[in-house]
Amino acid sequence: MPKGRHHGDEPPTPVANLMRQQSVIIAPTRYSLTHTRAIRQALKDGARVATMPGMNVEMFTKGGISADFREIKRNISELSPILRRRRIVNVKSDNGTDVTFEVNWREWKMDDNGICNRPKMLTNLPAGKVFILPRENSMNGTIVIDGSWESNLVDEPITFIIDDGLVVDVKGGSIAASIRQEFGEAARRQNAKNRENVWTVAEFGFGMNPMARLLGNVLEDEKRLGTCYFAVGDNTSLGGSAAVGIHIPGVLKSASVWLDDTQIIGNGKLLM
Repeated sequence: MPKGRHHGDEPPTPVANLMRQQSVIIAPTRYSLTHTRAIRQALKDGARVATMPGMNVEMFTKGGISADFREIKRNISELSPILRRRRIVNVKSDNGTDVTFEVNWREWKMDDNGICNRPKMLTNLPAGKVFILPRENSMNGTIVIDGSWESNLVDEPITFIIDDGLVVDVKGGSIAASIRQEFGEAARRQNAKNRENVWTVAEFGFGMNPMARLLGNVLEDEKRLGTCYFAVGDNTSLGGSAAVGIHIPGVLKSASVWLDDTQIIGNGKLLM
């Protein structure tokens, strides 16, 4: 299969058609297929899917993959009462993050736990995160990415300014410039009406895997216990309306997170 351009890029049609014929799909690709029409259709047709974007030989034996996934599943399940009926999320960090948004508490995704044993199930491997679609148009504030972006450790924090759910400015040296270029190119592939939607803040989540490390590989970085992350781009796999064919996450190392008035993460430490 030819290498994709970025996370969320669709595989070639023959590959997508082949995926629809499988009952099990394991995808150790360079770029993530999780947020693609091809994966959504394969799931609809009954496949169970493990995506492994950026996986390398070392990651098959160390770090997040070595966790007890049944324990992670239990720990994630125990969060249910805390997430229930809370709809305002506030994320802050010492280096400038201060962003607030709404969620539908019924939509928290709690099945990225490494257990993928039934049709229509989807997980990352390594697994271990809880995540959700931010309510569209509800997010405002500043996000400062200081852990990793896509598949690179961040040597200079990247600042995203958010207005009504869209990134309106990106600052932070060479990585910020490359982000503006990559999303600009993605926008030019859209029709004029849809171009600004490539800048949608598409996903928020936090890590639940105690064995995961911060490597500069987002597959493992976003699972590290106590980190949190935001993704920009396509949100249709989470029920959103931004169908833009790009979806790239960035990880915050030491943020604090509140759900309404309940703090669940403090300076990168899970408090629950």
